Amino acid sequence: MYNSLTNIPICSFISTILIVVFLLSFINLIKFHPCNENMLSNFVSNFFHVDILHLLSNIYGLYVLSRVEKNIGPKKFSLVVFLILFLNTAIETVSNRIFKTSCSIGFSSILYGILAWEIVYGNKDTNYFIIVAVIFDAFSSYYLNRKIAVTSHIIGIITGILLAIIQIKFNLFK
Repeated sequence: MYNSLTNIPICSFISTILIVVFLLSFINLIKFHPCNENMLSNFVSNFFHVDILHLLSNIYGLYVLSRVEKNIGPKKFSLVVFLILFLNTAIETVSNRIFKTSCSIGFSSILYGILAWEIVYGNKDTNYFIIVAVIFDAFSSYYLNRKIAVTSHIIGIITGILLAIIQIKFNLFK
């Protein structure tokens, strides 16, 4: 297992951050509540989780998407994650102000962004079934748990697609 984690240093680092933030929040060493309408609060909310199942499902999703890090390398992957985090935070902040959407907490919007980016930019053999499944999951998860912020998942997908289009248009990563 150690060997496999060294092959995905960015995913391992992000997972560690998610776990540390969760533990510090759980024992009340972090008292910040990330549900304000500003950019910093929306950025920080990506690293908070409401419970252990939420945290573990996001870490598992990150592990599943670690194939992207393996395929493009840690430097490019860290850039993709950073840009998705930045774009997602900006779009979510604007969305919150215009549409008064609910607060979103967790890393899933970033995961949806990475997946959408991979489908549009990184995967030459696009499987349209996967695209439909991702969109279905983004909407259907709300019906399984009404506390899930579907708008966050949709914003993540939009962010990933937007980043892929920007990268293709400006020939980045070449």
